[in-house]
Amino acid sequence: ADPPAPAAGDAGAASPGLADSSAAAAFDALKSAATASFKAGDFARAAEQYSQAAAADPSDVAVRANLSIAALRAGQLHTALEAARRCVSMDPRFVKGWYRLGQAHQALGQLDQAAEAYEGGIKVSDGDAMRAEFERGLKALREMGLQGRGAREAERRAREEEEARAAAAAAAAK
Repeated sequence: ADPPAPAAGDAGAASPGLADSSAAAAFDALKSAATASFKAGDFARAAEQYSQAAAADPSDVAVRANLSIAALRAGQLHTALEAARRCVSMDPRFVKGWYRLGQAHQALGQLDQAAEAYEGGIKVSDGDAMRAEFERGLKALREMGLQGRGAREAERRAREEEEARAAAAAAAAK
């Protein structure tokens, strides 16, 4: 499993984007609950909680990265992509954001965009441990490219059908 990214700065510290201590405490509670949901494998709930945390503090880039991976694991591919895009636009040097962007594009079958994201991540990784992840992602993309267009199209249709089923289940649950 790919755990959520730690919050920027001290993992236990409130986000610097929140001046009010009660808002910071609520934000920290949302992050903690989302992380617990993620670790328990309840990715849809984690995505919902990370989304609430992102709304509570729109400046927290790590929460956006965590929202992206939780949404990806929940099959909410477009939510994952949008969170990753926002993460990268907020902080182009945040390496994990580039990785999440590549993962989201890859899951959507957007191989060229995934490659661009992984390459963007390599440029900002400064040789850290993430560089190997980006290189693995690029290798997987090359292998996927060998499958042919028909296989990628079938995978895309299957993902869309799964997203539709998940959306219908979520709507029925409310």
